Amino acid sequence: GITTVQALQATTISGTTGTFSSTISVAGNAAFTNNIDLNSDTHKIKIGAGDDFQLYHNGSNNFIFTNNGDIRIDTTDSANITLSTNGSERMRIDSSGLMGLGTNSPSSFYTHAQNLVIGSGSGGEGITIYSGSSDSGYIGFNDTASNGMQGFIQYNHNGDYIAFGPA
Repeated sequence: GITTVQALQATTISGTTGTFSSTISVAGNAAFTNNIDLNSDTHKIKIGAGDDFQLYHNGSNNFIFTNNGDIRIDTTDSANITLSTNGSERMRIDSSGLMGLGTNSPSSFYTHAQNLVIGSGSGGEGITIYSGSSDSGYIGFNDTASNGMQGFIQYNHNGDYIAFGPA
């Protein structure tokens, strides 16, 4: 196996097995043509000064973590972003920004109601607004970015009624 690598210039490490029992520090770029295997439930991949970004597995769950800034999932072309569980697609944000939950084709729906499409088209589907028992749940309608609503649908739990109206 590989035990020590000391280089003053570009170096290639090759072979079938390489084991490092400490830290590998790279100043500059590093290219890997195969997998990076971390055979432990306590190891993390850390990126950035102060470990700003981390990928890790704790034995039962997988994590993407940041302690500095937003986490962005981005494409540089017209590709979609999808999330899957158990081998099936569950959510899609298509290249035009339309979002589908339970459907992979939100752009197939009515033009003025395709920003968020929920459901698979097979069986009952729905959305739940979960609010406090002495409060209300709302769907608001606006044509400007503001703190108020120009129109609304409200369910009031305390009074047990539904209201529709302009604000």
